[in-house]
Amino acid sequence: MYDLVLKLVDGVFHLTNADSQCRHETIVNNLKVKRTEVPKLLKRLDKRLKEFSDARHTIVHRGGYHDEKLHRLETISVLQESYVESGDELSGHLSSIPELGRELIRELIMERKDAYTRFNSSAFQLVSEVLDTLLEHFASQERRLA
Repeated sequence: MYDLVLKLVDGVFHLTNADSQCRHETIVNNLKVKRTEVPKLLKRLDKRLKEFSDARHTIVHRGGYHDEKLHRLETISVLQESYVESGDELSGHLSSIPELGRELIRELIMERKDAYTRFNSSAFQLVSEVLDTLLEHFASQERRLA
């Protein structure tokens, strides 16, 4: 998403950078951009988006993601599957395993939903601020050129 915002800034300011050159430093250090509020807004947006991009990079480039609750859920799932495959029933203290799994799933979903809702809301607000600023700049350029 951040790459797309950088390309939009490049287009609005008529910087004409090649796609490979539309990087944060290239855009914010351009004199046309530097004289506006855009660098400050881009910095705030980049900082917010990095919260999830770091986790993505860990998964994609390091081949894994460590989360204790997901690990526990995996353990419960494997245990249940092994009992189902063997034809045995979960009995005694193990009979509560399915309910434990359902509780853990509900808890994980609520946590993630809250976190993603807060993230999306703040990211949307920051993108909106960038777009509003770009619209102002675009409109002033359009008036100047008309």
